[in-house]
Amino acid sequence: MAVDKMVDNKMRCTLLYLEIFHAILKQYRKLDLPEAHVGYTLYSTWIEHPQTSIWLNTFTNTHDKLEITAYLVYLNDIAKTCDIAFEQGVMVHETALARKLLIHHIQHFCTLWSYPYITVVRRSLELVSRLLRSPIDKFKIAGVLELLLAWSDRLNTHFTIDMFWECFETDRTEFYHQPILQHDDITVDRECLKLAMQVFVASLCSLADQVDTSTLAALERILERIQACRHSMSDEQLLEAVLELHGGNDEDSVNLQLDVLTIDNKLQLADQGSRFKQCFQELIQVVSPNRLFLWFCVRTGMDYSLLVDLLLSNETEFLRFLLEYLKHIERDPDGFIDTCKELVDGGVDQVMDMLSRLVLVLEAGGFPYNPRHLINRLNYILTLIQTRI
Repeated sequence: MAVDKMVDNKMRCTLLYLEIFHAILKQYRKLDLPEAHVGYTLYSTWIEHPQTSIWLNTFTNTHDKLEITAYLVYLNDIAKTCDIAFEQGVMVHETALARKLLIHHIQHFCTLWSYPYITVVRRSLELVSRLLRSPIDKFKIAGVLELLLAWSDRLNTHFTIDMFWECFETDRTEFYHQPILQHDDITVDRECLKLAMQVFVASLCSLADQVDTSTLAALERILERIQACRHSMSDEQLLEAVLELHGGNDEDSVNLQLDVLTIDNKLQLADQGSRFKQCFQELIQVVSPNRLFLWFCVRTGMDYSLLVDLLLSNETEFLRFLLEYLKHIERDPDGFIDTCKELVDGGVDQVMDMLSRLVLVLEAGGFPYNPRHLINRLNYILTLIQTRI
């Protein structure tokens, strides 16, 4: 009954009900999607309601900023539930319908990036970034990239390099909601910049090896904007800015490094003369997997205990990242050594020392999983690097 009233726009207490729906779905995910939970009924009823698609497209025209924020929080809840259901292989029919429904409206969600309320901008960027990590049609990706390009052009009209560096002042965290820029057509803070970057990176990760002309054209124009910004900063400043934007959240930092590995692998597999490879070759050399990981280690003091903390945490995919990254080093050990010499004061020896200390901690035990495979990979890489120096 509540879902009927909400999607028919007949409900007076829309904000209250959306907040209740958010609480239900949050608990439903926390309990690992039990079928007997009311969250299952809410999830499946909303997805299959005949008016849901119309509601998605018209809700933002008739409600205020707080209700639109609650609407986006609820849609992010649906998307998160989809992700967990997909990983578990449950609710296959409902999850396929939910993803199809949300992706169908993805460009509508992009229009909310211009909304004059910072939380709406944040939550709409988050939703689009999340949806781009689902199986998605290349034309939808191209549409999102075109809208991201338009958003970045509006940003560049008002945004200055001084404003950019102001984003990194100590009080400008994800919990600080005062926009750094607010005009009629754009409202932005530090968190928005991070989320916009995640939209761009998620688009690249979702692209197939063969990129169509319209998508490539949008990518090239976005890269032109990025290259223009690079004239105002050194390569090290760019690396620092990228990591600083993600630095307040371990999960974001790890996911960024996983994504850069994915993009680098795509570029390695692309035809040598392809426009896609030519587009990103220069950028990936600056923000490469090696440079990103080693700069991350440098800015945290080359502290192996931080790597231990990340490996112990169940809130990030650092174990997966580290295993994938070690494969990356194995494919090009000389590239890794060269980057160590470039970025780390103590060169490759200091990095080897950090990784050796990590191995000792792993061998001591106490991890919530068997670390033997990781230990073997680390020892192999340490031996491999030792033979090259």
